[in-house]
Amino acid sequence: MTKCILIIEDNLNSADMIKKVIASIDPSVEVLMAASSDAAYRHAMERDIDVFIIDIVLDTKVMGDTSGIKFAECIREMPKYLFTPFIFTTSLEDPQMYAFRKLHCYGYLEKPIDVEQARELIRCALRYENNKPLSETIYFKKDKVIYPVNVNDIIYTKNENHEMTVHHRNGTRLRIPYKTCSQLLKEVRTGCLFQCSRNTLVNRQYIESIDLVNRYITLADPDHTKLDIGISFVKKMEREIK
Repeated sequence: MTKCILIIEDNLNSADMIKKVIASIDPSVEVLMAASSDAAYRHAMERDIDVFIIDIVLDTKVMGDTSGIKFAECIREMPKYLFTPFIFTTSLEDPQMYAFRKLHCYGYLEKPIDVEQARELIRCALRYENNKPLSETIYFKKDKVIYPVNVNDIIYTKNENHEMTVHHRNGTRLRIPYKTCSQLLKEVRTGCLFQCSRNTLVNRQYIESIDLVNRYITLADPDHTKLDIGISFVKKMEREIK
């Protein structure tokens, strides 16, 4: 399977140099480039990235800017990128230990970038297998009974009165007490579920349409179920569908 690398770099010359290094390692590797964290986030949502190469300083006009690290923190919270290699590039010295310790950085390149060092680091990162599962089984516990459910079969979940209702694609509903949205998101590694309101998770595979103006999602189920989008989740939804 073809690997995909995302370069987040506001300096075009640096980005082009890194792209050439990647091409010298393996011409079949797909390279995506973004000059801002917003553009990088869209790529990360739309594609499966195998290696991130992140410039820590993405806006030189802002004193003390470390938006690259903020982007990495956001991406690390996503289950599908929990173990994806991050390679940071910067001329700064201070963020190095933070990147390694807190964000599990795969490697670090100081500017000006040494081509041979970059080639070796990227080559090693490309060998890493992220092992993102195509399907995944979640085990729900209720009344001392364990219910295995394939995540791909979950259309959506809704929490009410301290109880999560899991809506299965076969039409059944499983009610689990004291299960929260945040707990389930942490357990799921495939990244197919995302939160659209305070009490609702939806599987992106079953979305028919999204109306951001009227704030609802229409599902591709027999009933064309409509789910509300919470006010505080609108911007997040915009990023999800860009």
